[in-house]
Amino acid sequence: MAKNRIYRRTAEGHKALMESTIGMAGGEYRRILDLVAEDMHYDALRAALPHYSDGVIARWLRELESRGLLESSAGDSGQDLDFTGSFNFQQDAAKS
Repeated sequence: MAKNRIYRRTAEGHKALMESTIGMAGGEYRRILDLVAEDMHYDALRAALPHYSDGVIARWLRELESRGLLESSAGDSGQDLDFTGSFNFQQDAAKS
């Protein structure tokens, strides 16, 4: 599932972006490739594309991966974007 992944642009993706050889749906693909310069969690990418549905974004990401322009890896539990996993109420209350 796209939501639990970290995306990064490949060397081929960088080349396609610089040479404008992205092809069909180039505007959206170009925008995604431009956003994903380094490791980017799906949630951050989703926030950068608020006018599109999860399904559309997931389809674009799959297409870019199948063309070798993006690659992804599973997000790990250490990438807690909202910090709720590491929040300890008792420890925080003891500091007060």
